[in-house]
Amino acid sequence: MPLKNSDSAEQKKNQRKDLVSHFILRLAYCRTEDLRRWFIAQECNLFKYRLERLDPQQRKEFMASNGLHYDLVSVEEHVQLGDKLVGFAGSSETKSLVTTDVYKVPFIQALQLVSNREVFLKAGFAYVPLSKLVSTIVTRFRTILGRALAEATNQFDMVTSSDPRIGPLLKNMNKQYMGRDFTKGPVTDRLTPESIDSSADQHMPLCMKHLHGGLKREHKLKHWGRLQYGLFLKGAGLELEDAVRFWESHFSKVRFTAQSIIRILTVEICTILLLLHLTLLFLIFQYFIAS
Repeated sequence: MPLKNSDSAEQKKNQRKDLVSHFILRLAYCRTEDLRRWFIAQECNLFKYRLERLDPQQRKEFMASNGLHYDLVSVEEHVQLGDKLVGFAGSSETKSLVTTDVYKVPFIQALQLVSNREVFLKAGFAYVPLSKLVSTIVTRFRTILGRALAEATNQFDMVTSSDPRIGPLLKNMNKQYMGRDFTKGPVTDRLTPESIDSSADQHMPLCMKHLHGGLKREHKLKHWGRLQYGLFLKGAGLELEDAVRFWESHFSKVRFTAQSIIRILTVEICTILLLLHLTLLFLIFQYFIAS
């Protein structure tokens, strides 16, 4: 499968790198069930992405070179099942359907398409158009890769003990992290009153963005709006002092004093505590009823 558009020599070089890295990672991620599951998911996503980038002719060549032989539906059977295949192959006309390649695949290998009702079933076979054959190929790839990882588990100890340089590398490969280390140094990207506007435009969900827009426009919110938005900002990392300063900057524009702001925040905190107490009493009541 071509990795990218390049000349033959460059393509062979890239394919070799891809194969070497795949088998190194296969050996490194074969030790536990969690590692195998994660590796299979990532490889299947990459495999699906590359398959979908191929044009129909390249996809046929890939199937032929890798032994993926499925029975091609003949023209006569196309015409015979034309009314039943219309729609499944991405075409609403019988004439254009005849020119679409449709393959007969054992339905057990196309369970995802069957569950989504995207194929026609007959005599234990799913009639899968070439455009939808990707999921079937990915399912087969997932099965083969799972078996290969199970076999690699039995060979892991032998490979790592044969060379002391390889063992530590493979055992610690899943622990390697090349991104930013958030455990060291001060946290500089915490939420502050000054950064709430930009965070609302880029990161907030629509409901919170709507509340923030109303607050900027009216400089006030109703009780439940303040409660919901205040809890959201707290969960996002806004500290208590910054929260008081943020609400004060808005409430002060509608003739609120500092004492009024503190009183409003006190009422909301008491409301939260009351709700927690009521929830606790309800749970205790349910417990005694059940016992």
